Amino acid sequence: MSKRKYGVDEPLSREKPSEDDLRCTRVLVDVMKGLDLYESDERGIKRQEVLAELNEIIQEWAYEVAIECGFAEELAREQGARIYAFGSYRLGVHGPTSDIDTLCVVPKHVTIEHFFQNLVPKLKALDVVKELSAVEDAYVPVAKFCYDTVDIDLIFSRLSLSVIPDEWDPHDNKNLKNLDPKSQKSLNGCRDTDAILKLVPSVDEFRTTLRFIKRWAKKRAVYSNKFGFLGGISWAILTAKICQLFPNQTASRILVWFFMFFDRWKWPSPIKLTDIVQLPNLNLEVWDPQTAHKQLAPIITPAYPAMNSTYNINKSTLKVLKSEFKRGRDLTEKLLNPKNTDEEIAKIWHKLMEPSDFFLQCKHYLQVISLIIIRHGC
Repeated sequence: MSKRKYGVDEPLSREKPSEDDLRCTRVLVDVMKGLDLYESDERGIKRQEVLAELNEIIQEWAYEVAIECGFAEELAREQGARIYAFGSYRLGVHGPTSDIDTLCVVPKHVTIEHFFQNLVPKLKALDVVKELSAVEDAYVPVAKFCYDTVDIDLIFSRLSLSVIPDEWDPHDNKNLKNLDPKSQKSLNGCRDTDAILKLVPSVDEFRTTLRFIKRWAKKRAVYSNKFGFLGGISWAILTAKICQLFPNQTASRILVWFFMFFDRWKWPSPIKLTDIVQLPNLNLEVWDPQTAHKQLAPIITPAYPAMNSTYNINKSTLKVLKSEFKRGRDLTEKLLNPKNTDEEIAKIWHKLMEPSDFFLQCKHYLQVISLIIIRHGC
C-alpha cells in the first residue's frame, strides 16, 4: 500500500480496491482489448525497429551537417544528435494506429534550416516514407510522415551545446539555458511526459485508466486542443491527478472518482500535479495565477517551466466538457452496485464510450467555409 504523498495535495483516500473493484477493472481491460485498443507484440517490435532506423538516419544527417559546417570527419562523428519518444507512446497508452511523437535534439551548429532543407528532403526520398508534410512555423516545428506503416511526428530542438555529451539529461533544468523559445517548448514535451510518469503512484493503473479516458474523450468529441477542448497532455494530467488522490486504487475505481471529481470541480481553479517553481537563473516564463484570470480551465504542465495546457478552451467548450463529466459520473456510479454481473459492467463501459450525438442535438447548424487565394507574382 502506498503511503507516500504524490503531488501537491494529500490523498483523499488510501483505501485499497475491493474484489468488486478488481472485477470491474478486469472487465474494463477485456472491453478495451475487444475494441483493439492494445497493439500486438509484433506491432510493438515494428515501432522499435522504425525508431532505430530513424535514429540511424538522423545520426547520418547530423554527421553530414557537421562536415558541411567544417568539422573534421572524426569530430563530426562525435557531434551527434538524439531522438526521444514522448506523448502517448512514451506514456504507454498508444494503440495499434497511434503515431509516435518524437523529439530530435541537435547541437548548436545544426539549425532549423538544416532540419527542413536537409533532413526533410532526405526522409522524403526514402521509399519507406509516405505522406510527408513539414510545418516550419507551427507552435513547435514539426515534420509529419508515415515510416514503413508507422506514423511519426518529428519535432526539433536545438541546444546551446557544441557537442551533446553521453551524460546529457533532457530533464536537467540547466539544459534549458540559452534555448530559443521553440526549442524549449519542443524539449518540454519530453520533459512533461516523463514528469507525469514519475508523479503517479502506480504507472500500470495510470496507463489503464488513461487508455480508457483517451478513447472516451475521442468518442465523445472532446479530445482536441485545436477545437477548444483538451489535448493528450491535458487528459494525462487530469488522469494523473486522480491517481495521486487515490494512490492505492485500481483503474475502474479511479475512473469512478475521475468523473465524480471533475463534475464537482470549481473551474477556473487550476489542476496541478506538483508545485510550480521559479528559477531566476533561467528566467523563463512560468504560469502565474495572478496573470491568468482570463483562463477558464487551467491544467498546468508538471515540468519547468510550468504552462497552461488548455489555452484554447472557451465558455462553450467548457460547458460541453462539464456536461460530459456529469454524464460520465451518472454512468460510472452504476458500477458501484456490487450485484452487477460482468455483462452489466461491460455494458456500462460501452455506454460511456458511445459516440457523441452532437449532430442530432439541434435542428440547424452553421457551416463555415474558408478559402485562401494565393496570387503568384505579387
